[in-house]
Amino acid sequence: MAESKNKGILGILGQLDVIAACIVLFLLLCLTFVNVIMRYVMRSPITWAEEMQMFMFLWVVYLAAGAAFRNSSHIAIEILVDSLPAGPKKICEIIAFICSLIIVVYLAIQGNAYYNQMVATGKISTLLRIPYRYAYGVIPIGNLLMIVSLVFYNVKYLFLSGKEEKTE
Repeated sequence: MAESKNKGILGILGQLDVIAACIVLFLLLCLTFVNVIMRYVMRSPITWAEEMQMFMFLWVVYLAAGAAFRNSSHIAIEILVDSLPAGPKKICEIIAFICSLIIVVYLAIQGNAYYNQMVATGKISTLLRIPYRYAYGVIPIGNLLMIVSLVFYNVKYLFLSGKEEKTE
């Protein structure tokens, strides 16, 4: 019993990024719905809504990207790889992992440089007057989550457990 409870707590902790992304997505949808009603029914749109929607969308994307790597939910066309024998298939999957890792690390370097530029300039948003360091603070967090999730998933799948892990 204690083990299943512990696994449940660890499971929740392992899904905090998904939970946070869901909450932000829900708030984004609520704000968008309210703004549509205000704009077309009341003829008085919420002036800061578009700026907040942009920040919220950024947070949803960066928080959920790591979870997509953990769950192998990114788009992939595997028809050719799946038709290969076990040896060449494993080689193709390792090459794909290395290419994905290179791309994600490159995006992390560029994204973090952009974030550092926002911090260094002290830039603030036009309407909400939010410093961009807070609005774009999810970039380094999301990049780290993507890299860790990509590495853990692929090490687990490619080197530790084999084919059965990928289908879960």
